[in-house]
Amino acid sequence: MAPYNLPVAKATVQTSNPGTLVGGTAIGPRFYEVVVNSVIKRDVVLPRPYGSIQTMANAFGRSIAWPRTHVMYRLNYLCFYLCVICIYTTNSY
Repeated sequence: MAPYNLPVAKATVQTSNPGTLVGGTAIGPRFYEVVVNSVIKRDVVLPRPYGSIQTMANAFGRSIAWPRTHVMYRLNYLCFYLCVICIYTTNSY
């Protein structure tokens, strides 16, 4: 797999409603609200951190906003993927 296609977590989509608040901010039209069910890459910095939820490790079991463009559907779950050009990818693999 290319480095920008590495899965970082599995999650369940809660909503795509742009007005939904996550961490006090509306998710907008380009994000989903998801609940993180399983963490694969713990040190990945979230694209929209809030409060003490800064990394994927902190997000386990919590709702986060995740970009629609970084989602791959698998059965009832989503598998998140990093993109090399994203500024929130702070770790090398």
